[in-house]
Amino acid sequence: MKGGAQYIEIYSEIAKYYPIGIECTNPVYSEYSGIRLLNKLKFDKLEHPAYHKWQELIHSIAKSVGSVIEVNTETSLHSPSYCGVLLLEKTNLGIATYMRKVCISLSVLTNLYTICGLDEIVLSTGQRKGLTFPPIVYISPTEGFERWFPILRAKIETGYPSYRFLSFNRSRMVIEGLSIGRRGPYSGDASIYDAIFGNEYIKVDHVLGDIFYE
Repeated sequence: MKGGAQYIEIYSEIAKYYPIGIECTNPVYSEYSGIRLLNKLKFDKLEHPAYHKWQELIHSIAKSVGSVIEVNTETSLHSPSYCGVLLLEKTNLGIATYMRKVCISLSVLTNLYTICGLDEIVLSTGQRKGLTFPPIVYISPTEGFERWFPILRAKIETGYPSYRFLSFNRSRMVIEGLSIGRRGPYSGDASIYDAIFGNEYIKVDHVLGDIFYE
């Protein structure tokens, strides 16, 4: 597996798309050429052949490793990444359902991807989606995810040879003045993870594992 990306490289890539130092509420923000390119990449990604390649890869991984209950490659139109979720365990406990998942995010802005494990509990409330508690996030091969990280990294880097793994330690770094337009009125100082992946899997308050895992 290839070495991780360095901060300066990542910063330079992010600066191509986001006007660092300008709030998203500033009219100048939307005029930045990188923002227009960012929006085009986000909106085009689901129609692009690359999305079908991503779907095929995630399904092939699930098939090759077995023990996967369900595969989900649904990707938000507003996130600058592709997403793949493998459901590994599902247990019904009365009104509660426990689920263990492994999630992969692949950026469409730069050649970086990341992986995390999730433990989720959903309570049945009579509503369609139920009540989902904040998940416990596993950021390294630990607590039952030991086999998944190396397997997924090898598979992703075979399918995408130019891509490198982005560790939690680097992805959580905040870039001063980085506004991504998805964090409410106080949108400055977003993280690297917010900028290049944009989904909500990693919550710093609910993280387990080695933060220095590369």
